[in-house]
Amino acid sequence: NPTVSHLGRPPPGLQEFSIFPPSLWAAQAGTLVHESEQSRRLASRIHSGEAVISLSADRRDVVAGARAMVPWLAGIVPFGLVIGVSAAQADIPALAGWLTGPLIYAGSAQAATIGMLGVGAAPVVVVASALIINIRLIFYSATMARYWRDTPWWWRLVAAYLLVDPSCAVGLNGYRRLSRRRAHAHYFGGAVLLWVCWLAAIGVGATVG
Repeated sequence: NPTVSHLGRPPPGLQEFSIFPPSLWAAQAGTLVHESEQSRRLASRIHSGEAVISLSADRRDVVAGARAMVPWLAGIVPFGLVIGVSAAQADIPALAGWLTGPLIYAGSAQAATIGMLGVGAAPVVVVASALIINIRLIFYSATMARYWRDTPWWWRLVAAYLLVDPSCAVGLNGYRRLSRRRAHAHYFGGAVLLWVCWLAAIGVGATVG
């Protein structure tokens, strides 16, 4: 009893019979092998994190993440202006006050740091206070860790640096609705917009104050 085989080989001891001519069977087999190799390479790239996001291919998700962050800016930008004014009026160099933005990047900790530096608090007290205020970020990181697993170190570094209350909320919304790569782009778009607006607000407040 012959066994019909299109792509694979027949079981041992049975006669092989194909409805395709040998040349066509070989071409089909070669195509499948090539496609299989491409799939493995693509899966390997994604798993190794070589292509977490693409600003061109994932542009829509980046923009969607930025759009989702816009409502948060109504409360964040005025807070940044206040911190900038406080930095300008404190008894510290203006540049040092502004640098609390990119170096600490957490509103409550920045306000406390500027206030303590202004009254001449000991550096160890300033650092300890900022760390205690920001302890909640540890829990945010634990929440996001499962979504950032198997990503490259640079993505985890950048994503963790941008992780604050609004970016965590916007990011979680994206990770719960979208595929992993699209959610990365969604998080990145919202987090970067927040970061830029925050530093700009501090700079404006420091200049006006």
